[in-house]
Amino acid sequence: MKIIDTHCHLDDDALFSIRREIVEKSKQNSVVAVFNTADSLSSFSRVLTLENENPDFSFSVLGIHPEFALKEEDYFKEAYQRIREEKELPIPMLLDMKGPEIRTGMLYTGKNTKIQLKDGQKFTLVNDDIEGNEEKVSVTYKELYK
Repeated sequence: MKIIDTHCHLDDDALFSIRREIVEKSKQNSVVAVFNTADSLSSFSRVLTLENENPDFSFSVLGIHPEFALKEEDYFKEAYQRIREEKELPIPMLLDMKGPEIRTGMLYTGKNTKIQLKDGQKFTLVNDDIEGNEEKVSVTYKELYK
């Protein structure tokens, strides 16, 4: 089986310094390509470095994270210019405005402990603020059911 990771952040501070080890280990575990996603102007350089170091393995996805979508127009002009200079390609631009965030409520197991669900099991999302379990959990977006 061959694996393609379509959204990773090897440019992250915690990973960039060990990127060569990560790339090598990924290749040893059947990963044949990664799409390394830059989400801000400051991350473009690292993502492009990864692509230059691994041209047949790491592919750059240069974009702007929705949390930066409210920045001034100059931010987008600079992003567009930097992408254009690096890639020398036509650039389609999309704006993914953030919609409502839907989070689940707390589980009886605590913040960092997951629960196990079984294939075919009924699991219910509820509007009531409850302590979640293997059968149901509350959600933060109360309009979800409409």
